[in-house]
Amino acid sequence: MKTILLSNISTEKPGGTEMWTRLMAEYFYTNGYTVHIYTKNIGEFSKTFNGKIITNLSELYNEYDYIICNHYICTKECNYIIGPKLQTIHGCIPKDETPYIPVKNFISITSEIQTYLSNTYNIISNIIPNPVVVSKTPEYSTKVKKVYSLCQNNELNNRIQHICEQNKIEFKCNNKFNTDTTNNTLDFIKWSDVCISIGRGIYEAMGQGKGCVVLDSRPYSELYSDGNLNINNLINSYSCNFSGRYYKIKPTDDMILSYIMDSIKYNKILHAFANEFFRIDKIAESYINQLTSIQ
Repeated sequence: MKTILLSNISTEKPGGTEMWTRLMAEYFYTNGYTVHIYTKNIGEFSKTFNGKIITNLSELYNEYDYIICNHYICTKECNYIIGPKLQTIHGCIPKDETPYIPVKNFISITSEIQTYLSNTYNIISNIIPNPVVVSKTPEYSTKVKKVYSLCQNNELNNRIQHICEQNKIEFKCNNKFNTDTTNNTLDFIKWSDVCISIGRGIYEAMGQGKGCVVLDSRPYSELYSDGNLNINNLINSYSCNFSGRYYKIKPTDDMILSYIMDSIKYNKILHAFANEFFRIDKIAESYINQLTSIQ
């Protein structure tokens, strides 16, 4: 049985890298691997992971067939372990995403990050996108009746709620910092016609065939939007991880409403794009191929 070690600084709440790690762990576990997940922060969400959650380095094997690390501190702490290893870089801004140079092998999830690593650290990296479970039977909406926001800014969620109420659209939101999103995030995405988020939430919504509006304000970033995803902006928005940083639009309420209403025109296109480029089996096997090539 093959062994694989995944590391992520936290498995406490369902953020971007936490969802990435859980999905990768699930894929490898269901395909017969012994899966260990090294993390420094645990919580209720940790119980939803396949494989063994480990917080003590002494409990890790001395050697694994494959090692995939997220975050500088976890990569550094796991560097002594024998086996082909690489670090995935998920962003350009948070300090946790600093590359641990001694690892030597790096994956970027977007071209923006690939360019950043090259320009800042002279690191050559390959691109492997974020993985997502792609629905085989998506329900494509033709009218906007339900909107779901994963925005992490309460003021922005209040704006969106007011817009929806004014237009008789049902609205739900989950800000992970003040709402329990452990088990119901995907259920709410499936419930919705349109999802508003940046990053991981957009990938998940595309996988379910939903209309997508790229919009949020984070502690490390201003309020930015790429508008609603469509055939004209999809590639550009993806290049910056659906963060809103490509176009950096600061939308009015009228603009947000237009994004919401226009987004469902492209739900089939977004689903097909996710199926082609983000499907979990393709992503996981790309990692194995990359690790196998490491000498």
